Amino acid sequence: MIRIREGGFLITKIHHLVGRIFTQILRDLSIDVKPGQGRILLALWRKDGISANELAKETQLSKPAVTELVDRLKESGIVERNRSKKDRRQVIIKLTAEAQDMNQKYELASCRMTEIVYDGLSSRERDQFDDLLRRVLQNLIEYEEQTK
Repeated sequence: MIRIREGGFLITKIHHLVGRIFTQILRDLSIDVKPGQGRILLALWRKDGISANELAKETQLSKPAVTELVDRLKESGIVERNRSKKDRRQVIIKLTAEAQDMNQKYELASCRMTEIVYDGLSSRERDQFDDLLRRVLQNLIEYEEQTK
């Protein structure tokens, strides 16, 4: 009998639950940002003023998904788009002052989410869990690159 693995199904369920819980934590801190938009913000907080292509690479999102998320963040006044001074064809995504101000609150929300996710796991289990997820992610990245 073939044993059916549930990894992908469980990851999907976890993804949805984390999204709902994290959205509520953000709301409680008066941050009106969806979790998907947070991926863009995190990348820009690490390195501000990068192209949409760089954002797609950093976040593992498709270029159309990055464009849609950046559009929403721009409408909210959280990011701005400017033409590159080096290459006028390239558009650079940059955080606004409002986004810079929300960074600390967002980090608090992220810490709270981490506490919830890792609750009851030992330090060793947390490390193992992270390592396994990195390996799964790498498998998926490699597969996607091979099938392009």
